[in-house]
Formats: sequence, C-alpha cells, structure tokens
Amino acid sequence: MEKAITALLSALLFSLLLAYLQYTPVEEQEVNVGYFSFGSLFVVYFMYSLPVFLICGGLYSFFADIYLNNVHYCSILLKYIIGFLTYLVGGLLIVGLFFGIILLIDGSINECFVLSIFKVSALPSLLFYHISLLYKKTLNFVK
Repeated sequence: MEKAITALLSALLFSLLLAYLQYTPVEEQEVNVGYFSFGSLFVVYFMYSLPVFLICGGLYSFFADIYLNNVHYCSILLKYIIGFLTYLVGGLLIVGLFFGIILLIDGSINECFVLSIFKVSALPSLLFYHISLLYKKTLNFVK
C-alpha cells in the first residue's frame, strides 16, 4: 500500500510540474494558435505517468528498499546518499528502457535525446524517493 500511495503522489506532483512548465497563460497566447488548457495538460501527463510510477517505480522501489534496509550504514547521511544514487540509477534504467524501445522503432538518436533521457528519468525517480522518505517519516511520526 505504501508504494501505491507514493506512486500516486509522485505521479500527481510530476504531472502538475510538467503541466505548469508547458502551460502558456492566456495573456501570452497568440491568435490562431492552438493551446492546451492547464487541466488537459495535467490529465495527459498524469494518464501516462501514473502507470509508469505504479508498475515500474513501485516494483523497482520494492527491491531497492530491500537492498537499502539489508545494508548497514555508519551514518544516516551515507544511507541517504546511497539511496539517492540507487533511485537515480533506477530512474535511468527504467526510462532508458522505454527510450531504448523507441530508439529501436525510430532508429535515430541525437544529443537532445540523451539529455532528455536524463531529465525525464532523474526528476521522477528522485521525486519518488523523497516522497517515499517523507511517507515513511510521516508513518513513524503518527505511530
């Protein structure tokens, strides 16, 4: 249940952020140019990101947490850094797999493509990690 709630919150925040970054305010919109509303951008981003967060992120997070809980660290900071890097690598693997499939279908690659892989993988995976940490802290506080 923890992973599902974390995935839902992560997808929600990620979709809100992307919709905010892509939205063009009414004052800045040009005549005879089509624009999406903030709500429609959010729905599209949420619709595509939620399954990825739930399935891939939840599954990866389950195994990453098993690894992180079985290793004993000499400090909390070291555990945080190892967790940070573990989730960063996981995001790169998950998004890299999706982009690899697209690359096989499309057959082309450029430097913007590689930069996109990093942007689209680092933010969601680290967002998932930090929401997971906050969720665990909240549960401990409530108990």
